[in-house]
Amino acid sequence: MSNLRARLLRACVLAPEAVTPVTGVTATPGTSENTSSYNGYAGYVSKPALPLPPSEKGGGRSQPLLSELKQLAPIPSGLPQDWREGLARLPRMAAPTEFSDERWALGVWWARRLADEHGPAAFVMGWDAVDLFGLHPIAPSGRYDGMGLAFLLRYGDQVTSLDDKRAMTQSVNGTTHRVWRGQMCAEAVPAWEWS
Repeated sequence: MSNLRARLLRACVLAPEAVTPVTGVTATPGTSENTSSYNGYAGYVSKPALPLPPSEKGGGRSQPLLSELKQLAPIPSGLPQDWREGLARLPRMAAPTEFSDERWALGVWWARRLADEHGPAAFVMGWDAVDLFGLHPIAPSGRYDGMGLAFLLRYGDQVTSLDDKRAMTQSVNGTTHRVWRGQMCAEAVPAWEWS
């Protein structure tokens, strides 16, 4: 276990009053509810969610405007230095040729959101940068086995739970998906290393 992981885990065990178990991260349009379940893991209290633009369900658009995706969550200090530097670079990177500008902006938005809400806890639970923010270096939009959680999520999706084995997500239509930690193809790299 790395020194940072050990310190974060110690902080959760030694100061349980400073952290709370959390239940259900929402990224549904128009809500600011923001909690997440770590299967009994006492995580940190999440910050308020960034609301997404209205969806078809709410009578508005089904896709966000590119300008609305520019409102990125902050990068938490409890992440490894290379993750923080990479997440800071992502918004300035050009979209891979197979991604539309909107699709890339949504992936970057989700990467920052996941880092802010789940990053330190996910790191402690063994998730790595590829599991959360990965892309395949040759076919970034075509190889789903090389996409990390952030690039698999779509507009209006929710992360309903995250533990040491998997993340559970729910789409706008109610479909539930599992994303397993450590199941990425060997070629996958963190999105900030894609080129």
